[in-house]
Amino acid sequence: MRKQFLLNPDGSIPQNVNLAALEEAGIPLVMPTEMPRSTGMIAVEQDPQQDEHGVWRQVWTLEPAPEPVAPEPVANPLAALTLEQKQALIALLNAQPDTAG
Repeated sequence: MRKQFLLNPDGSIPQNVNLAALEEAGIPLVMPTEMPRSTGMIAVEQDPQQDEHGVWRQVWTLEPAPEPVAPEPVANPLAALTLEQKQALIALLNAQPDTAG
């Protein structure tokens, strides 16, 4: 996608913007547009386009949302432990905190 610099929603330029650097780099000042929303679709930003007045505007297209992917079942984390590791874990869990302090 082409580089762009989004203006404030009212078309003003944000403070402390180096306009000369943007112009030198060929980066257009672009009017933001509202992102479209539709059930089952996702909004994808496209390259900005100039309107009939020479104003660059942000462009969106709607594309079908990808099908949700079912998460992988979580394997039993204890299954990979050796007998010694399981016994050490049980001992640690059964240990009483030292209250003699």
